[in-house]
Amino acid sequence: MVFNPVKMLNESVVIIIVSIALAGVWRYRDRVLAALTGDDKIHGGCLDCVWYTICQCCGTCTGDWTRCFTECQICPARYRKRNLVRLLGQWLGLTTHTVEMKNITVGDLPFNGRGDFYLSIGNTTNPEMFSSVAEEKLPKVVHFPEVLTLKLRFSPLEGRICIKVRELNVFGSEDVCQVYLGAQQVLHWAWSNENMKRFEMKALDQALENETPPWILVEFGEASEIREIDNIRDYDSVITATRQGETWTAERTDLMEYKYHNPLLDPSGHAIDEPPEEDLRQIERMQRCARWSFHFCNMWTFVLVIAWVVFRVYVWSCYRRFTWLTEARLHNVNATTPIAFPLSFHKMESIGSQCAKEVEGTRLKAVACRPSSEQVNVICDEPKNGGTFFETTRQPWPMAFAGTEWVETLTGKQTGITCFRGLCEVRSFIVKYEVEFIGVCALVVLGNILLRCACNSCIRSKRSDLQRQRQDEAKAFKTSRKDVEARGTFRFW
Repeated sequence: MVFNPVKMLNESVVIIIVSIALAGVWRYRDRVLAALTGDDKIHGGCLDCVWYTICQCCGTCTGDWTRCFTECQICPARYRKRNLVRLLGQWLGLTTHTVEMKNITVGDLPFNGRGDFYLSIGNTTNPEMFSSVAEEKLPKVVHFPEVLTLKLRFSPLEGRICIKVRELNVFGSEDVCQVYLGAQQVLHWAWSNENMKRFEMKALDQALENETPPWILVEFGEASEIREIDNIRDYDSVITATRQGETWTAERTDLMEYKYHNPLLDPSGHAIDEPPEEDLRQIERMQRCARWSFHFCNMWTFVLVIAWVVFRVYVWSCYRRFTWLTEARLHNVNATTPIAFPLSFHKMESIGSQCAKEVEGTRLKAVACRPSSEQVNVICDEPKNGGTFFETTRQPWPMAFAGTEWVETLTGKQTGITCFRGLCEVRSFIVKYEVEFIGVCALVVLGNILLRCACNSCIRSKRSDLQRQRQDEAKAFKTSRKDVEARGTFRFW
């Protein structure tokens, strides 16, 4: 190869430019993300990938069916009505626990005069949360009334929590101080009896001199929300917390009844029409049925097509080995230097490659390097016809995929799948109806597409019928009301 300095210089310049561009993208990745998505964080990580792909089977199984095992009264209260799959994910550190932060107080803030202070709390994967603004407070002690809820994983891979105290200005805000807390340590504090902690915070404005460092007081605890949102399984109801005297109770209301007693309002407070819940449930049931039917058909289509492709490759691999053996056997008929049996896979492969080169570009048929199907079937069907080729030559029975590089690398030895007896007959049948088999596969795939189109069309038609029915009912109601008004028996009060 001739050394070309100009080409080498061009390639080096391109590599340097690409490297600088990638380094700049990584250095300012938050700004790049904000420009592309409007958010400067990636809300996900390796733990989310493992949880979604393995524990939830790519979103197809949430594990809510396991709640039936934890609804009995003998189950400990801590695990009652809980999702066992989610509990396993929490134990492995793949999914989140709920932690409440309350009694939040900050003090000795590095700030002069009164200010409007608020908190921001976030970690690497969850969006940032904000407290209310404590207006015109002295920096010595500032209280916040909120109970903030965090979602944390008990894993060393979980990012740390950043708590910042900010002072609200007319234009923007100013970071006053901050502190970072480990997620695992926060969970330990939430589960322990001594869960009220006071932490030192780091002042961000080093120009200010403080006699004492700023601090934050936080009480960590497990979820105490009376509605027990994490344990809700019934998604067709609304749970609200109501106060009766000094106690709070959770009230569960069916979604249809709740919408009836609490009509939908526009921003001005006027009631507006919305589809009835029974219609929505009917459409949702049809969509769910269509979706699962389509997934079922797709799954079996995929399984059958993959099985057919694998079987076809297996038959081709076996038949190719029988063809190589036939070429070697026919070569020995008139050869002065016969090929010695038994043959290894690599020897058979070299014979096949040499034969392919010899007959390439020719139309010869009756030669040793281009055996006919009948000649290959002689060896392939020998055990059934009482032949002695494999006995006299001690040639091992062919195995599909034997000698394949990736198989040998994976297993560390030469392995394969034994070719079944009568394979050549099956291969002849496949070759004879190859076009028909491909046509059936194409028709099955096309049938799935048509099934989906038909289901979508049926759902749209049902939705239109329901809308038309509701419109007719509304017209009939308006007509009847006009008749009542005309008779003078309907009055507005």
